[in-house]
Amino acid sequence: MDVAEKFYQYEHYFCILCDTIGFNVLDKAWKKTYRTYTSIFLCFQYFCWMVWSLIIASDTFELLKSLSFLGFFFQCSLKMYYTIADAPLYGICYDRMKQAIYAGHTNGTPEQKSVIERIVVLVVLFTKITSVLYSSSLIIFSLYPLYMYFVVGSCSISIMFNLFLALTTDWYATYSFMFISWFQLFVFSLLGTVMQVMNDRLYGYICNLPWYMLPSEEQLRFKFMLGRSQIPAEMVIRSVGPLNMETFTDIMQKIYSAFAMMYSFLADLN
Repeated sequence: MDVAEKFYQYEHYFCILCDTIGFNVLDKAWKKTYRTYTSIFLCFQYFCWMVWSLIIASDTFELLKSLSFLGFFFQCSLKMYYTIADAPLYGICYDRMKQAIYAGHTNGTPEQKSVIERIVVLVVLFTKITSVLYSSSLIIFSLYPLYMYFVVGSCSISIMFNLFLALTTDWYATYSFMFISWFQLFVFSLLGTVMQVMNDRLYGYICNLPWYMLPSEEQLRFKFMLGRSQIPAEMVIRSVGPLNMETFTDIMQKIYSAFAMMYSFLADLN
């Protein structure tokens, strides 16, 4: 399969994906269809259930869990809004991107064609991975730890790229996306901090119990409870550590380091 076929494969796959959710804005003749309104209705229904979960939240932990889904709703609604508002520009931008990374170099050297082929293969791969992640969101939402990994990873990447776009394009939409991603990451870190505080408080209560006044059977149960409290449940991000405010600052520092590296690379090119 040559480069032209791979690029056509990407274009065909991406158009089908956009058409499925009713936002095939790469087509210059695109108009809102029933699929578009279905996506908007599902987003509104998600908002209603989220508000209901905030109302019936029984404690701080449940309230923070509900707030963590608030950022996802605003991300979806903002993307729909900007897509509909700037629909004519997407086809123009896609044509320019096609010209810049593919069409403008089809008659280049074999080395240039090899670079183009690698870029197109990576674009196809990332597009398919992203579509699989979002299409499996129902399963991810039902398993909260998987959703946590998904949100922390996607928000970190989103903040980094939106910082870069805010610097290079000054498009006002990037600031809203950056704030929503930061809010989601902050809520998850705050949720992990609350869990740690509750664990420490519970451990203090257990240690202060008059265990010596308990019967023998109760002392065995107390021993088990004391041992279990020393291995508390935590929200942990692998290779990073427990998800808390300290980890939040560490993640933000790494995001800034990656952003600074991208900016220095751009400055060297100029």
